[in-house]
Amino acid sequence: MTITTPRELRERFPYQFAGKHMGRTFLRGWFPTFVRLCRHIDELLEEDDKHRFTWVYLKEKWGSARFHWEMPGNEDAELTHDIRELVSQAERATEKLCVACSAPATINDDGGWYLALCDQHAEQRRTVQTTSWKFLRDFALFPPEDQ
Repeated sequence: MTITTPRELRERFPYQFAGKHMGRTFLRGWFPTFVRLCRHIDELLEEDDKHRFTWVYLKEKWGSARFHWEMPGNEDAELTHDIRELVSQAERATEKLCVACSAPATINDDGGWYLALCDQHAEQRRTVQTTSWKFLRDFALFPPEDQ
């Protein structure tokens, strides 16, 4: 099953989104990477562990994704290490993926806010003359109905 929206992702892995959270920003260009991360974590966790895992904060910072999670009650150091490694790999991958379209990208700071952008979206950012948040909202975030 192909997952194309945050709503579908939450329906497929409800336990990963069931806990408290500080905010979950879904950026269109990084969404496929995050979906793969959710699948890998699902494969890694035993059924007994799934009820404890949750995404706490999903955001962009300094041009790449930050995926914060928690798993209260987990005492398995190897499992914690494996999850951290998967999350780190996914975060590093977003440094080279456009936030708007997933094309190859470089970190761009033309608007004062670091964003990973492909050449097309970097040019669009320069010519649109808008704030970085408005640029993200218009070109990279899923619309509210998909959230």
